[in-house]
Amino acid sequence: MDEEDDRYRGRGRGGSEPRKIGNRFRDGRALQMGRTESAGWKKEVAIEVSDGTNRIADNAKIDAATGDVVETVETKVAKGKLKNTRDLREQLAKDVRLANDKGIRCTWEIAAGKIPKPVAEMLARAARDTGGLFQAVELTREERNSAFQASRTLERSQAREAAQVLAQQLARLKLERDRADPALQKQRERDEAAARQQQRDRGLADAAAIAKEFAEKFLPPPAPQPSPPAPDKGEAQRQELERARLEREAAAARVAEQRREAARAHARLPRDVVHLLALGQDKEIWSSTADPSETVQSRTQAGVEARHREQQRGITRGQQ
Repeated sequence: MDEEDDRYRGRGRGGSEPRKIGNRFRDGRALQMGRTESAGWKKEVAIEVSDGTNRIADNAKIDAATGDVVETVETKVAKGKLKNTRDLREQLAKDVRLANDKGIRCTWEIAAGKIPKPVAEMLARAARDTGGLFQAVELTREERNSAFQASRTLERSQAREAAQVLAQQLARLKLERDRADPALQKQRERDEAAARQQQRDRGLADAAAIAKEFAEKFLPPPAPQPSPPAPDKGEAQRQELERARLEREAAAARVAEQRREAARAHARLPRDVVHLLALGQDKEIWSSTADPSETVQSRTQAGVEARHREQQRGITRGQQ
């Protein structure tokens, strides 16, 4: 790219393309070729030249042990022909000095519709003068388009990373604010607990779905369950008879218990009452036709015996 001009000169819309297009091509090509920071590469590195000026390299590889630049890459992109400008000639001259004075390998990657003959001759002469440390590589249209596609992918990835960094910063600020306010802190804890519960629920649902899918694909279908046996009529009758027998036995036990209770009550009665009951099998005593004028004395043992003697002589109290 040009070092002194903010516009990349080349045939494009309006007769010129913004410098950012050159930067996109540079970044996309670097991504494709593995020229990343993890591999020791940096972009837009200033290198001091023997004449006291600086050469701004699009990409430069730094020796990790010495910190010196050992290789540079310059990217050129144009829709039309590559113009023979003063900037281009100065860049080429500086790269020749870097190659000869410092042993730096310099490569130009050119994606242009056409390289004019004077420019091609200068590039070939620079390669000869540096013993091959300088190289010019002409890229195809497909390589050019692929570099721009890689650049768009890189820009989207960087945008996502920037959004994540911003979200983390906002979350940190919110956390600090919540800690300053106990009510907000409690609400945040409730929100986090609800989010964890939702995550667990989703995990359980996913596990259940996976288990169901596995069972449907790999496990045999369940064996059919046998139908229940038909009811046995004879058995039902036997059960009914058994219930009737148990009910009769329970009724008999209740009657026997009532009789025992009556015997215990009889044993507790006074002797006069027991004797009265013994003679009182006489229906007249307990008849509803008994004379209501009878006093309580007539119901005693002496009164009962006197009336009994009278009855034997054929004399009743009514005939008198």
